[in-house]
Amino acid sequence: MVPQLEGLEGLDVERSMKATAAALNQALTSVESDPLGQTALLDIIERKISEAEGYYCRPVDDPTIYEKLARVYVVLGDLEKARAASRKLGTKQAEALEFQARQMGFFGAERRALALYERALSLDPANELASKGAVKARKAVDRAERDLPRSRAKAEDGGDTREWTMLATALLALDDVDGAEKASDRALAVDGKDLDALCRKGNVLGVRGLWKEAVPYFERALEVRPTSTKAKQGLNYAKYNLGTLD
Repeated sequence: MVPQLEGLEGLDVERSMKATAAALNQALTSVESDPLGQTALLDIIERKISEAEGYYCRPVDDPTIYEKLARVYVVLGDLEKARAASRKLGTKQAEALEFQARQMGFFGAERRALALYERALSLDPANELASKGAVKARKAVDRAERDLPRSRAKAEDGGDTREWTMLATALLALDDVDGAEKASDRALAVDGKDLDALCRKGNVLGVRGLWKEAVPYFERALEVRPTSTKAKQGLNYAKYNLGTLD
């Protein structure tokens, strides 16, 4: 047996999804270079993908595998398999969008979250997390639209930290990130140790993608209240995006 075939044949998909995806991706790169001449390798790839999907109860984590498969099947003239691979690619892309939407929802950027959920559902209408998330985000956007005029009036009429933070919350939900940051700064100017104000400023920076700048605000929030779940989650998201989460 050709060494590459033998190596892939012996792949134990149950040991690691990451290692499985890497091996399959490498093998598919070879197949793409000569689809008609690599049908034996393709047969093993198909079998290992099926094993991995069955064991982990989901498509293989690397979406480029399904992109490559779809291209190979088109070259081979198997359009039914190409469509099936494309559907699985859509599933993986939808999962990634749903995760992004969940982050935006946690940070309070509900309008952005809703757009991401809707994109996920356009790729995979059966994604239950995206479906439920979209309902929740849509309600949050509606609520923010109702609350904004009242929140703005209270904050601008000599508002305290809480009222400026509530205004920041409504503005961020409606994707007015600049306005939300200004309102967060006003809240912290009144009370620089307010838990909600610190978290809201961290959230605004997270929505901007300024993860390094967001970290100190969540850390200060945890100094105020070490048991704060929202501060811990915010810090974890920031560290995750920085690649420093333990």
